[in-house]
This record gives sequence, C-alpha cells and structure tokens, in this order.
Amino acid sequence: MRATKSYREVHEALAASLRAQGVPAVTQETRDPAADTPAGVCFERAEVHDVIHSGTGAKIAGAAQKRNKRGLLFQGSLWRPAAESGGPVDWDRFTGDFTAAL
Repeated sequence: MRATKSYREVHEALAASLRAQGVPAVTQETRDPAADTPAGVCFERAEVHDVIHSGTGAKIAGAAQKRNKRGLLFQGSLWRPAAESGGPVDWDRFTGDFTAAL
C-alpha cells in the first residue's frame, strides 16, 4: 500500500485502541495551515494522520516510515501525558488492543 495509507492505517488502529479506554483520540485529517511551528518538531504540531486528542487538539502520537524493496520500517512515538489527560490508561491492555487492531 502507499505510504500515506499505511501511515493512516497504523494511526487509526492506535486511535481505536485508545478510544477503547475512553481517550478521545482521532486522526488528524488535514494540516492546519495556521500552525507556525516547523515541521519535524515532534509533538509541537500534528501532521495529517497523526493521532490527536479530539478535545484539546494535543498531539498524542506520530511516526515516520522508511521503505525500500526489502520492506518497511515504521517508527513512532506516543506522548503519554496527552493520552492520559482525562485519566489513566492501562498500557498493558492498550498493547494487546493495538496489536490485535493491526
């Protein structure tokens, strides 16, 4: 699949796993043209398909991927304080839910 589709699919699975625990997580559908922080500054600005908190707009997770003819390397980060702003998350359960969603 195309890079943007795999990025979206992984982040949709992540957001769904967080929502299962009551975190209002969604994927960013468009880029905010008013955002003034430089691209690449992790957790300062959400890019398209990053996971954000639907209430605050805070970036919860983002990633990068590298592709070649041998495969795909997908590396991501999740900012726990943004995910837990409404209460604690059971990270063991999240791991199982996320793995199953993938």
